[in-house]
Amino acid sequence: MNRVRLSAFAAALLLAHPATDVAQTTVSDATSSHVINLMPLIDPTRDAVDGKWTMQNGKLVSELGGRSRLMIPYEPPEEYDYRIVLSRRQGNGYALQFLPHNEHAALWIMGTKDDTLYGFELIGGKGIYAANNPTAKHTTLGFASGRSFTSLVKVRKNGLTAFMDGKQITEWKTDFTDVSIGSYWELPNRQLLGIGCSRASFVFEKIEIVEVTGKGKPLRESASPSSEQPPPVAANTQPGAQKEAGKFARNQSSIKALYVIETRAGMRAGSAQDIIATVERGGSSRDKVCDFVADVAKDTRISMQEAERLLKLRYPTWEWGCKVRFSYANKYTKQAGGSAGGAFSVLLLSLLDGMQIDPGYAMTGDVTVDGKIREVGAVAEKIRGAVLENCRIIAVPDTNKEDLNDLAVLYSPAMFWSAQIFSVATLDEAAALARVDRATNLASAVSLFAEVQSRLGQNAGAAALRNTWVYQSLREILRLAPNHLSAEFMLRAANNQLAPTLSLRTSLDEIWTAATPLLAGLLSKDPDPKAHHRFALRKVPDDVIKTLSARLAGLQFRIHPKTRDLKLAITEYVSTINQLMHQPTTISRSTYEQFLAKKEKVLGEASNLGTDRKVLEEMMH
Repeated sequence: MNRVRLSAFAAALLLAHPATDVAQTTVSDATSSHVINLMPLIDPTRDAVDGKWTMQNGKLVSELGGRSRLMIPYEPPEEYDYRIVLSRRQGNGYALQFLPHNEHAALWIMGTKDDTLYGFELIGGKGIYAANNPTAKHTTLGFASGRSFTSLVKVRKNGLTAFMDGKQITEWKTDFTDVSIGSYWELPNRQLLGIGCSRASFVFEKIEIVEVTGKGKPLRESASPSSEQPPPVAANTQPGAQKEAGKFARNQSSIKALYVIETRAGMRAGSAQDIIATVERGGSSRDKVCDFVADVAKDTRISMQEAERLLKLRYPTWEWGCKVRFSYANKYTKQAGGSAGGAFSVLLLSLLDGMQIDPGYAMTGDVTVDGKIREVGAVAEKIRGAVLENCRIIAVPDTNKEDLNDLAVLYSPAMFWSAQIFSVATLDEAAALARVDRATNLASAVSLFAEVQSRLGQNAGAAALRNTWVYQSLREILRLAPNHLSAEFMLRAANNQLAPTLSLRTSLDEIWTAATPLLAGLLSKDPDPKAHHRFALRKVPDDVIKTLSARLAGLQFRIHPKTRDLKLAITEYVSTINQLMHQPTTISRSTYEQFLAKKEKVLGEASNLGTDRKVLEEMMH
């Protein structure tokens, strides 16, 4: 009896105070006051991250292309319903919704794999194609029919639930620490809503949200032109064309440049570092139009000045009273090396042209005033460092192309699909790859390769590259983008065409880099005239010798066969030094002469390889 009375009382409360949480209803069930129409906020020219987007008769249209995505200037509350009405008008690809939740975000993917696969990604780092992604569901809804569908995703504190035309497709219970978005789909601001599509043209008729817990934050009132600085104008010039520049089209741009550091034991590690270019106004002098915020090495300054000369050929007139200042993310360390010349050039082009640079793009390569991207060293280490920094598009000079074989020998063939590696021969090619609005074929190649990456995962072997779909996809990628080195070298791996050892140049480089800490200044004559028959020894830390010996041993079966005698001579030289480290403070002339004999053997082997003896002697002293 008491239970009956309690139920009646609860029902009366529900009738008097309707629930504001719409977790149990669809957006269409909510009252119109709850629904926020996001369409008026969207300006395709400002909000497009990749691909071509237009507004046609109040509907948002994505053109057929690769990995198209658009960021909506609206930060949702903690809990919300995200609803879109869409139809596919061309292609056989899929659509998706970006689902931010506090500092995390996920993707809802609709109709991939020829309209048969739906689900969330990344779940525990697993994409929608992964066999153990628990949210991936196989179903056919009929995008090919061209009719409109309603997609609804409920984002709650405890998880995600997705519906198509009112039917629940999948859900995932989570606190959102295990969800993320792959770098190949990432938006510049992960806290904003977004939409996207791949290999298809979609029409988005409605884009709406219901705020369930808390209030969202629109970043603009409407898409109408504002009184603020006008949006950047995309470049539309032919390669090598000249044009007059009025005001700078952008006030600031950044790009990831690749570099290496070397330890005292000769170990090299690569990484990616942001270079930020900022336009500072208000000056009166045109001297030193480009400069650095902090002191840099001479070669770094020369590469920047060459980039400035190149861009002044294309844009002879720069805005009066402005200075472009370059700064590094690591602003407390003096920067050295000339391999950032290409990055400086792309940054200047972005400021002058208005080109938006993909935040996942990184590059290495020097530049000359003729617009060519020039060869640099340590490419394998730089690529590996970029992969560890989650860079998804990596550009290297075309003249460094064959260094990718060395990348596989030094690390693993899996490095080829850990990121998308391209070769670039000119500034125009580097810029075409860096920009978010890539050309259709290039964008399609990037999109298709991302699907190959998702299917392979990090632990796939060479046999997986011979899968029919993967192999044919790689060939299609190369057709779309002939400079896609990852696809080219994956096909080489699939066909067992990778060289088993390092190139001759890289073998020499690895050997010398490993041995350099012990090749200079170890022995000197004792200044005491009474001890002129004895020689002083500068101690080398045991850990340095141990590291070098291990590194040289690890190169034995990786280096080019022609360099093995040189490596053996250096190994014996290092072994002799190791023995001397445990001798008294000074050594005799006979022991010193034995040491010199080992040293001469190294020089002799190097000479046999046709290497410049003077250069080698300079490295040895």
